[in-house]
Amino acid sequence: MITAFYQACPEIEVEIAVSAELVDLVAEGFDAGIPLGQFIAPDMVAVRLTPPFSFAVVGSPDRLGGRKRPERVDDLRDHACLRMHRSNGSIAPWPLVDGKKAVEAIVSGPLIAHDYPALLGAAIQGLGLAQLPGPLVKDAIVDGRLHALLAPFAVTTPGVFLYYPGRFQVLPKLRAFLDHVKHHGADAWRDGNARRRGKLKDASGG
Repeated sequence: MITAFYQACPEIEVEIAVSAELVDLVAEGFDAGIPLGQFIAPDMVAVRLTPPFSFAVVGSPDRLGGRKRPERVDDLRDHACLRMHRSNGSIAPWPLVDGKKAVEAIVSGPLIAHDYPALLGAAIQGLGLAQLPGPLVKDAIVDGRLHALLAPFAVTTPGVFLYYPGRFQVLPKLRAFLDHVKHHGADAWRDGNARRRGKLKDASGG
């Protein structure tokens, strides 16, 4: 998506910052952000990039070989699980659903990371089970590097959105990017990291 935008608007410079932290776009000087939908403040304008998707619990064939696959949430206690470090310093539990009841599974394992790609790589290498965004693990499941587990307990997120402050006039550089994202964005999102923040600069440096 970024390459196509540069080809369409070569006079605009794009800067992308990746972080697991939630930030104030205006205070930090960013034009737009790309978080999961449930993290968008009500005073922001949101543009959908992906449809809703589930978070999948996955494990590699090596990790699962010789071990009983988890069939219930409680079975995760018998497996090494890879975890995400929250921006507030806490370790995130795994959100799951049991019927209509929301469940937070407290898991443990050998690795805590700050981003989904690190957890994906570790899961593929057999370090432990991981809970990751469906679009991020789709290819690894299709080609057999990972197996999906506990599918009936998977939670669904509203999806990924690009958002920007609604109380300010949209500058031409951002309007050009928004128009491009609306056209190309749904096919361009590939990684689950966390939220993205970006700055745009036109030829005059604004």
